[in-house]
Amino acid sequence: MTPELEALLQERDALKRELESLGDQVKLLVRAEHAVTRTRKNLDRQLHRIRRLAEFALNITGVEDVDLVLMQGRDALLDFFTLDGATVLRFTAGDSLLPADVALQGPDVADMQSSELARALWSSSTSPGSTPSPRVLLWVPLRIQGQLQAVLLGWTSRMVAHHRDLPSAEHVTFLGLFETHITRALDNAALRAELRASNQRLQSSLQELELTQAQLVQAQKLEALGRLAGGIAHDFNNILTVIVSHAELLRPAVEPAPDALDDLDVILDAASRAGAITRRLLAFGRQQEHRKELVDLNALAMDLSRMLKSLIGGDVRLQLELDTGIGRVRADPVQIEQILMNLVVNARDAMPDGGTLTIETRPAHEGELLDGSSSAINWIALTVSDTGAGMDEATRRRLFEPFFTTKPVGQGTGLGLATVYGLARQNEGQISVTSAPGEGAHFTVLLPTVKLASDSDATRVSRKSPWVLVVEDEASIRRMVSRVLRGRGYEVREARDGREGLEVAENMSRLDLVVADVVMPAMGGPELVDRLRKLRPELRVIFMSGFTFDHLDIKNLRADYDCFLPKPFTIGKLTQAVDGIMARSALDELATAGG
Repeated sequence: MTPELEALLQERDALKRELESLGDQVKLLVRAEHAVTRTRKNLDRQLHRIRRLAEFALNITGVEDVDLVLMQGRDALLDFFTLDGATVLRFTAGDSLLPADVALQGPDVADMQSSELARALWSSSTSPGSTPSPRVLLWVPLRIQGQLQAVLLGWTSRMVAHHRDLPSAEHVTFLGLFETHITRALDNAALRAELRASNQRLQSSLQELELTQAQLVQAQKLEALGRLAGGIAHDFNNILTVIVSHAELLRPAVEPAPDALDDLDVILDAASRAGAITRRLLAFGRQQEHRKELVDLNALAMDLSRMLKSLIGGDVRLQLELDTGIGRVRADPVQIEQILMNLVVNARDAMPDGGTLTIETRPAHEGELLDGSSSAINWIALTVSDTGAGMDEATRRRLFEPFFTTKPVGQGTGLGLATVYGLARQNEGQISVTSAPGEGAHFTVLLPTVKLASDSDATRVSRKSPWVLVVEDEASIRRMVSRVLRGRGYEVREARDGREGLEVAENMSRLDLVVADVVMPAMGGPELVDRLRKLRPELRVIFMSGFTFDHLDIKNLRADYDCFLPKPFTIGKLTQAVDGIMARSALDELATAGG
């Protein structure tokens, strides 16, 4: 081989080696370019995630709904990574662990290992030929005020190893930032929700406070008006007492003149209606202290009948059927009036097209008493009947339940008949109702009777005239009371106030009864009675007043035989009260003498 040929071959080999080296360098350059491209794409994806994370953090700032924050977080996770799906699961702790080969990547992975709720949503293995089950790629714990309450899961149906977004350390860092933003948004939303709830509670409390304040102001106004009405009624009732009593005293003189007698009846009727007005004026301010006294149900029904006619209207006919031989009951007259008024209103409402309303008094029948504990002969029946639509048995059984009503909303409280039931029981009475559809209703109130002494019982003890001290600062009333009692055979002494009453009583060798006004200058009736009873413990007392009993502070009336007489009163009520007390006194003496 010639030297030239050998040199040429060496040069060829060197060129070949250079070409091989150049090819290796080209391959290295291609691989480097591919790596740069992949790196650039990864950086682009990371930049996209960072931009989207910034946009997400801005979008959820100020969101006040926790559920909306969670849904935006789910949508953001789908945008950040290549996923087949994402969901928000409320966290529920359980005993079962997730499958070991489920790929989890995210902060606090250990917290997820006990979630039975998540376990039900994916599988760790895939059967040959079947659709791949979801694999969890990413998860983010969602905390509200430090408590783990939900998880945000992202998954794919492909094998995790073949997934482009295979979880890596950079994902953990990014998910940590994502968790920080969403947790802060959740806390802010929860705090705003609590603030809204607190504001609502505060507004509600302020409204209740304003309502309570308005009710307090109204109550104070009513209390002041009640005191004013009481003062006016006191003076007005004194005047009415003079008018009524002197008109009655004139009756024997004018009976021969029919026209004058009619005029007198007009005066008495007007005075009676004026007295009813003062009672209604005072009714709203009463404390309704329970005070029993002898009550004539017939007289009470007659007195109320004029008022009831205006109450029930012109299309309802009022009919009174009163038994004059029933006697009296010991009860609170104001409460009996309330019972009668409520029953009448109930009967009127049951007859919207008109009808007949009947008020009846009679002796009770055997078998009417609900418990059968005593004989019906000792009871009086007060019945209110109507010709209305009646009621079925189911309604009748619930009739006396508080707040039960068959009336439309806004037209009834359901307390009227419940009040009647309670008042009847307070007065040791009973109430029952019989009714059927189309047959009206019949309400019967049973009250125990009071046995009064007969004239023969009283006169068997003593025929001596009782001695009475009349103490009243209104001269016309004092003279009228003294005149009436003297006309019935009583020995009467008079005094202008409590202090003078003490002086008069000291000079009386005998004193059976004191008839005294409650409110008087110098000394009122209660203080006078307190002092007199220290010397005469069994002294009988009748208090008079233009105020109702509920407006007075009287603690020394004895329910067994003392009496309160509200003004204006008629001569008949005065004599009824005095005769009743003296008859009971005679019975006590009879019992003592017999013992």
